[in-house]
Amino acid sequence: MKIFILDRLNLRDVLEIDSSSGETRPGVSEIVHGTGQLSIIHGTKKLIALYADNGLLYFQVGNQTWAVSKEGLSFFNKSVPLTCGLFRFFLVTNGADKEVFRISYVNRRIIHWKNWIDVTYDDFDSYMDDIFLWLARECNDPKWRRELTDKWSKGVPTPSN
Repeated sequence: MKIFILDRLNLRDVLEIDSSSGETRPGVSEIVHGTGQLSIIHGTKKLIALYADNGLLYFQVGNQTWAVSKEGLSFFNKSVPLTCGLFRFFLVTNGADKEVFRISYVNRRIIHWKNWIDVTYDDFDSYMDDIFLWLARECNDPKWRRELTDKWSKGVPTPSN
């Protein structure tokens, strides 16, 4: 199945994702069903995505996919101790508290020089820069999940429309 998602780092780009293989390519659609961000994970560019399909919300990393509510996923994001905020880790567990995905990464808010001099840079900017932070802060709320699943299952217009 092909899903169209909005690229979080460039809000005008639409990516087409093949949900069975995890492969992406630039897409053209006025309606999107989720959001994602291309990230380098262990030296390979992979799509990190959250999207809705057939009334279910999915979290995808590369070609690995989990049904968020069905599998009882929980998302965590913390600063790595003793790194002065330079590194963060992101963890996803299932309903049995079994780890399904983990990554440590460099905090984008700190490494980009423009964020240091931009006095308007705030949590909203951090959400847009860091999909892992956004997932951990938003995706654990069951009401938010239901509303987002309903909205994205129907599809929402891209910002360029």
